[in-house]
Amino acid sequence: MSLKEKNGGERNSRKILKRVVLICVFLVATAFLVDAVMLAVGVRTGSLERWYRDQYAGQIVELRSGGFVIQDQKQDGKIVIKVDEQTIMRMGRNTIKVDELILGRYTIVFGSQSADGGAVEARVVRVFDGDKSRSFLSF
Repeated sequence: MSLKEKNGGERNSRKILKRVVLICVFLVATAFLVDAVMLAVGVRTGSLERWYRDQYAGQIVELRSGGFVIQDQKQDGKIVIKVDEQTIMRMGRNTIKVDELILGRYTIVFGSQSADGGAVEARVVRVFDGDKSRSFLSF
């Protein structure tokens, strides 16, 4: 193999490597751009805010008609949760009703506080099964 052939092969290898690197950089830059656009749209429409801002977690300490009360582990206070027919309630993969709730179970509630600042009007309630929830919800 002559010196010219060897140098030509190295140049081709470098060109191929350069193209591969440029393609990878382009793909990463495109992914960041798409993520940035999705984040901007989520912030602008408020769809991200409602899921991270209005979360309440704790242990069910009282069952009431049309809702329940949880012991908030962050503030050592009790929070009254109101549920209605539009509230989505789940335990694991199963949909449940208010009368199926069990005292002592841990739950996360997604909802907003009522206009008078009292109870939380729940949109989604996730109830955790047994002792597994204790480690998950420890603050």
